[in-house]
Amino acid sequence: MKYFSLQNKNILVTGGGSGIGLALVKSFVQEGAKVILADIENCEKLAKSIGATYVFMDVSKESSVRDGFETSVDKIGKIDVLINNAGISLLSGVLEEGDAAKWSKVFDINVFGVMYGLKYGPRYMNQGGSIINTASQAAFTKVAGMEPYAASKAAVISLTKTAALELAHQRIRVNAVCPSNTKTPMMAQSEDAAYAELMSNLFSPMSRVAETDDLVGVFHFLASEAAQYINGQALIVDGGWTAGVSNQLLEKIQE
Repeated sequence: MKYFSLQNKNILVTGGGSGIGLALVKSFVQEGAKVILADIENCEKLAKSIGATYVFMDVSKESSVRDGFETSVDKIGKIDVLINNAGISLLSGVLEEGDAAKWSKVFDINVFGVMYGLKYGPRYMNQGGSIINTASQAAFTKVAGMEPYAASKAAVISLTKTAALELAHQRIRVNAVCPSNTKTPMMAQSEDAAYAELMSNLFSPMSRVAETDDLVGVFHFLASEAAQYINGQALIVDGGWTAGVSNQLLEKIQE
């Protein structure tokens, strides 16, 4: 079991103030890790209440990411595990109606945010560490009108694979987790929240959206020594959505 231990690991989670990020912060703290909750929102009280340490970080700003890492290392020491999790979802319609401003905002956070994490994170990490990027099943399964988000997450997977090659000399592993629709504040506030839940009910063999707790174990595994030879991979966590056509979808089609 020691290979799965995160005891005394120093972990930084971007976008740690809500959703998947917050679930990870809580779990890692419970496992005995020292955790930096990095977020653009002021989460000082939240972090303190769960035993984490808050650091401001706006992942769309290169200087903020660099400063955030410096502050984090001052607070807890060099990082063992970096979770590049911060992200947003904005729908801009089909490609023929593409809104360049929305595309730019999505890419500033979802793509450049991860790129800055990969640029600065390794210099503040211990050798033999683990970087995990939050991508999405949307990188593989396309839906009309969602391409800014889907394209940004496909880019995250590409960054993951390249970083895995480039950081191997530091023995830093880089992988991505690709969740399907997950019940988070971001999903709840999305203009297509009801549609996303309906899609999950129909397309996933498990007939439901993911809960944040469904994702925690995968991140924990990739962060641990148990995954020491897993590198450059994108693990899809979708309840079987991409495995094939679900029975409930077939039944719906036959109605």
